[in-house]
Amino acid sequence: MSRKDFLVAKVWVYFGYNYPQPCEFIHYIVDHSEGYYDYQHLVNKFNEIYDMYGCHAVMNRFFAELSQELQQALVDYAVKVYAPTAFHWSEEDKKLLGT
Repeated sequence: MSRKDFLVAKVWVYFGYNYPQPCEFIHYIVDHSEGYYDYQHLVNKFNEIYDMYGCHAVMNRFFAELSQELQQALVDYAVKVYAPTAFHWSEEDKKLLGT
């Protein structure tokens, strides 16, 4: 695993436990994707998964059910929003993450 992959995984794990309002990141991934994705469908999917699996599993299950494009958009969102403030990064790590 490369250092960048490790950092992204670290961000994702912490983001998964501390995500902001689902509507916020779902809106972002729909807006930053090339294809047409129904925002309300994704909100409903998230809520159904949350009701079924609870807060500890919702992000992993939700992520697994997204298209590859939406998965990448969600990872980009987590890195953009969560990475800059959540950890004390070295300058090299900041460059790898693009923050």
